[in-house]
Amino acid sequence: GKLEPNEAPESAIQREILEEIGSPCVIEQFIGRFETAAANEPDHKLISHLYLVRLKQSPQIAAEIAEMKWVKFNDSETKLAPLTKEIVIPWCEQNLSITL
Repeated sequence: GKLEPNEAPESAIQREILEEIGSPCVIEQFIGRFETAAANEPDHKLISHLYLVRLKQSPQIAAEIAEMKWVKFNDSETKLAPLTKEIVIPWCEQNLSITL
């Protein structure tokens, strides 16, 4: 999602998560600000503020979301956005204890 005019990144992440997967969330940690290639706009950069959040309920498809599925960190078949492949998954592998 994108920031609304004069919206703080922390407010935007909570709004977007609620709109797109129907769950309120709590921000647990600011991970960083990153620039990657945009997933669906060739020759455009994406500037992202990345947060670790805890969902307050199970996610559900909402808004413009077409599909939701769990992927393994080493999934090489699912097409993922550059931000997810280059930043999110490596951060999760290094910082979270997840049993798959």
